[in-house]
Amino acid sequence: MVSKYVSSKISSITLPSFSRLSELTRGRTDLISLATGEPNFDTPEHIREAAKKGLDQGYTKYESSYGSSDLRKAIASKMKLEVKVDADPEREIVIANGGNMAVYLTFLATLEQGEEVLIPDPTWPIYHTCIKLAGGVPVPYTLSGKEKFILDFDSLKGHITKRTKMIVLNSPGNPTGFVADTKTLESIAALAIENDILIMSDEVYEKMLYDGIKHVSIASLPEMRERTVIINSFSKTYAMTGWRVGYAVAPPEIAAEIAKMNFYTNACPGAIAQRGALAALEGPQDCVREMVKEYARRREVLVKGLSEIEGISCLKPEGAFYAFPNVASLGKSSSEIVEYLVTKAGVITASGSDCGKNGEGHIRLAYTIPVNKIEEGIRRIDKAIKLLRY
Repeated sequence: MVSKYVSSKISSITLPSFSRLSELTRGRTDLISLATGEPNFDTPEHIREAAKKGLDQGYTKYESSYGSSDLRKAIASKMKLEVKVDADPEREIVIANGGNMAVYLTFLATLEQGEEVLIPDPTWPIYHTCIKLAGGVPVPYTLSGKEKFILDFDSLKGHITKRTKMIVLNSPGNPTGFVADTKTLESIAALAIENDILIMSDEVYEKMLYDGIKHVSIASLPEMRERTVIINSFSKTYAMTGWRVGYAVAPPEIAAEIAKMNFYTNACPGAIAQRGALAALEGPQDCVREMVKEYARRREVLVKGLSEIEGISCLKPEGAFYAFPNVASLGKSSSEIVEYLVTKAGVITASGSDCGKNGEGHIRLAYTIPVNKIEEGIRRIDKAIKLLRY
């Protein structure tokens, strides 16, 4: 029974299934978790040292609701050099408490009640929830594929109505590893220009790319800078999940509203965390390359291992650090498979049904743990699936 003091809007929102597995996992010490998209690497030392030094330098006070000026300047330099996008650090960049908050603040700053936002399906559920909280209506478009996940352009185009305000693009994508190539981006851009639609381009996994694939931001295409909000974060790239530093790069009139909402929800991001983020951008980048190299090794082990299990098929992700295997032939729902693997194999995964209608029949596994743990997880899954089938 829901208390009369609890908001119906909030109580109607559910947490992802893997976050509700506490009853099945309580007290167990034998578990291997492939559920959480959190790098197992420590935050690089030079970033930690910069934060420690910041304490001694007095970075313990409020910052601007736009974020610290020097960090915004560093982000602007990074955007120009790596993403081929010019951004005014004083008017077009806002630092937020993590990429998730940057997403939510962007929806709050742009959506009118009842306006529609097209989101990928499958995708991680933050978009769906934050759109609803901001008064918008999430409308899924299809990602699918036989050799790799691709965007179904007819599905995207077919869902555009007079109420469509925004298209969310997540590339590289969670949970599928989808990466939009230039041709796909150009098609989306043409659609956005023709229909006067805003784009949110979530580029949090921009560094996690494999097989020589390069990141291209839709904001770098002609006529798209003024209608795109880029979301990014330090969490995945620099193993800084607990630091909670993300940012939005937006046209100045939108950035001003994001900063306004930042003031009312957070006052400002933490000053010490921003010192670490500044060191992340200005310091050596070999740590990032080494992490991505290791993710690539883990990807090979996980995808190969899953593909060899009878009843499971697994496409090789092009980006991010998740595998999204198809388990539909096992004859149980995604949530049932997740619960079965926890109970019988001691392996925690995430249900594809959390990621949208098209995620049903899949489970998500993050290759953010060492190879030996991945190999053991595969052995356990293989053994449990054989028991399930026979």
